[in-house]
Amino acid sequence: MRKLTAYSIIAISAATLFFSCGKEKISNQQAICKVYVDAPEDVTATTAVLKGRFDAVAGTVSEAGFLFDKNADFKDETADCRPATPVTTPFSLSVSGLSPGTEYAYKAYAVVDGDRYLSEKKVFKTKPIATTGITLDKSNVTLNPYLENGELKGITLQLTATVYPENASDKSVKWTSSDKTVATVSDGGLVTVQPVNDYAVIMAENGEFYAQCKVTVSPVKISSVNISGGGDLLLRNGSTMQLTATISPSNAYYKTTEWRKGSDSPSGTTISNNGLVTCTKGGIVTVEFLVDGVKKAGTSIYAIPGPPSAGVDLGNPSGVKWATYNLGTDSQGGNGFSYIRLHKSPNPDVSDTGDAATYAWGGKWRRPTHDEMQYLKTNCTWNWTGSGYTVSKSGKSIFLPVKMESSGAWGAAYYWTQTTANSITSYALHLDSSSNTIEVTNVSGSDREDLFIRPVLGQ
Repeated sequence: MRKLTAYSIIAISAATLFFSCGKEKISNQQAICKVYVDAPEDVTATTAVLKGRFDAVAGTVSEAGFLFDKNADFKDETADCRPATPVTTPFSLSVSGLSPGTEYAYKAYAVVDGDRYLSEKKVFKTKPIATTGITLDKSNVTLNPYLENGELKGITLQLTATVYPENASDKSVKWTSSDKTVATVSDGGLVTVQPVNDYAVIMAENGEFYAQCKVTVSPVKISSVNISGGGDLLLRNGSTMQLTATISPSNAYYKTTEWRKGSDSPSGTTISNNGLVTCTKGGIVTVEFLVDGVKKAGTSIYAIPGPPSAGVDLGNPSGVKWATYNLGTDSQGGNGFSYIRLHKSPNPDVSDTGDAATYAWGGKWRRPTHDEMQYLKTNCTWNWTGSGYTVSKSGKSIFLPVKMESSGAWGAAYYWTQTTANSITSYALHLDSSSNTIEVTNVSGSDREDLFIRPVLGQ
């Protein structure tokens, strides 16, 4: 048996480390072949052509090829051995099925007389699969923000972007909004709008490609506002009335509501934030209901002070006693409400056959009859005071104010009796200081549009 030298033992030990494609032993003995690796050619997203060459100093090159693997995993011992044919120099090998945008490494090798010789490592990166386009699932959308139990709803929209081709290397999407005061968009395409009447364009971008969606915002609008609870308000010791505003549709969007009294409302009138009206003076209370600072509805409340504690006896045969002030005021000099028709309500738009004085003051208070008014005209003393007449009898008196004309030089008034409202049987006490007229007369036409009431307390 041949004796092994120390050099031979070292060479055999090294040769057992590698196998050429699982066949030849590879030696690390002194090189008789030099192998070089060149840059790959025709690199695409999934293919490349590997390039190598060798210089054989001696011996026969029986195989040439490449050790090939992903760069992150590349090791001589585990790399894929891929022979190239024919065995010539230079030599090349086409590889396919590669992953786009991925680093690969390879070494060229040549097998000479059973020994494999390796080149240095070469690294390259496959190209990414380019984007060819991008689309959105919606291009034009209108959102209608609304309120539900006081909570704002309907302000979000999910947009979905699709990048082409399906296997594009870069599937990322950049989202932007043309007006962030109208709409914002998250990195995932969730659009959130503000409840404003406006629009914003949402853009999805991938490189040079983009798609757009116009998002129009139109909050649910208020179609109407109705106020309930108005009409007559019988004021006795600071009575109150609760007003209620109903907004339609019920899901209409708004930010604020406000109750506000008109500037011509009687002093002492207050309105709370929830529509509770309190009056301490008689008169017409005007009320406005505002939504987001804009008046949407209004109503009038007839604040009617209660009756005086007692009446004045001027000797009427019927035994009635006269109130000391007109219906609708608590001042002897106040005109109070004026009336158009025979109705119980002081609201001229409400027609009824009742007695306004009885309705407002209750008990036995009513309008005076024709005869009771005629007695007042005939049997009492009348004195003009500059703003009305003092009517007296047996040391007792009442004051009947008139409506002064603009210059204040004279005034006139009609005081309604307990008669019907038609032109034939409707009578009133007519007072006119310019002609010193004091008469109970039939009223018709325009005369019936401004009738005061001085109630009497019956037996």
